Amino acid sequence: DILSGYSSWADGQLPLGGVATRSHYDSQEKVQAAENFVQAYKEAATKIMEHKMAAATTISDGLKNHYHIEMPWPIILRSINEGTLTFNTSKSIEDIQPELNDFITELVGPLPTDDFYKD
Repeated sequence: DILSGYSSWADGQLPLGGVATRSHYDSQEKVQAAENFVQAYKEAATKIMEHKMAAATTISDGLKNHYHIEMPWPIILRSINEGTLTFNTSKSIEDIQPELNDFITELVGPLPTDDFYKD
């Protein structure tokens, strides 16, 4: 079962995406920009779960208009309804990277190179 065997995320959950930020910045302006980005990401995840139909149509339209990918909104809505977007700041990338690499390998094959994870 693809959902089992991992301790970095809760049973029944899968990592669908994520954002990692640096722990140190060379200016307060960069710290504030990172904090603003993380807050916007958290708000977006919450808004998608609160307004599922609007989110599904917006995502479908965005994929079509910006990336020329046709994904009908009912498919996106079903994914939203059957999943839960969560925002978790309790784990660092270093803590979950080994299991994340195992998960990626199980899904798509070879791991990304180390350059993939560099800032």
